[in-house]
Amino acid sequence: MLNGTFSLGAICGNRHPLPRHLGPWGILRGVFPRRARGSRRAPQVWISIAGPGSSFALAGVFWLVVQTLLTRGTVLGELVNYLTLINLLLGAFNLLPCLPLDGGRVLRSLIWRYSSKRARATRVTTGVGQVLAVILIGVGISQIFAVRRLVVWARH
Repeated sequence: MLNGTFSLGAICGNRHPLPRHLGPWGILRGVFPRRARGSRRAPQVWISIAGPGSSFALAGVFWLVVQTLLTRGTVLGELVNYLTLINLLLGAFNLLPCLPLDGGRVLRSLIWRYSSKRARATRVTTGVGQVLAVILIGVGISQIFAVRRLVVWARH
């Protein structure tokens, strides 16, 4: 899974090279210094799309393997089916329009392309991410109360 993500990112990164170094956090922070990360609009879109794209591609491969080679209900079939689900969820989560996720970088690049103002694009993308964060927190809290209500209802 990680190998596919890094491979597609490397292909896009080699096609649209940006200055690289490991920085103080090493590989955990990534290889792009802060200034180079968003220095050009178009490469950032393609590099950011590569991560979720590889997750969706792997999900498709795993789905095809389950459909053609494996039997559902077997341990191996269910394991590969689970890998399909994990890759779909990972790709969808990475496309959320929140910085520093890939979807946030794509949104920032698109806004930057049409407004020609990087700072404005970053502010808008940050605002969208904050609104989405509040929504996700609200959904999480509502799920806690929904489960609690079901447990109380089941006891009576």
